[in-house]
Amino acid sequence: MTVQKQKSSFTLFGKQAVLLVMLVFTYVHSAHAQQAKTARIALGFKTDEYIQLTADTAKLAKALRRTLADGTVIYNVSIISQSGNHYLVGQGIKMYHKKIIAVEIEYDIANRTFYAVDHVPHYTCSAAACEDCELFLESGKIIGCHCPEMQTVSNQCTYKHTDISTFFSHLSQFIRVRH
Repeated sequence: MTVQKQKSSFTLFGKQAVLLVMLVFTYVHSAHAQQAKTARIALGFKTDEYIQLTADTAKLAKALRRTLADGTVIYNVSIISQSGNHYLVGQGIKMYHKKIIAVEIEYDIANRTFYAVDHVPHYTCSAAACEDCELFLESGKIIGCHCPEMQTVSNQCTYKHTDISTFFSHLSQFIRVRH
């Protein structure tokens, strides 16, 4: 009785195809992981003289308003940059009182561009007994609010720090949906 060996249907070409599929899957998976890790949205750029917003300010204002989620109407959006700290700042009005929101942003010195990124804090400053509260910065870092009329950091303004802002997710949503 003779035993015949069966030939494998898995040929050299089949092995190459499987290897190719595995390489493509690995590349696509790593590209998506890298994109998710470095997701950012360009907001503006810096020259030697000024900072210029390049993103759609209406969408920025809408994302800031949605982040606050309290009915504040944002009327001005700008970028402030001091001592290596960078913020997208929205000034607004809520029930006849001034309110400010500042979201931390990144600055890429190589291309002089500011970016919105996920998982960063934001700060709010609301007028209480003061008509015109402002952000109070120390060494470029927001540490509270102050009332310029009082010349001190005081309880005339309400300061709030939020560890993880929802701004990036709102902005991403408004950029994806074109109106």
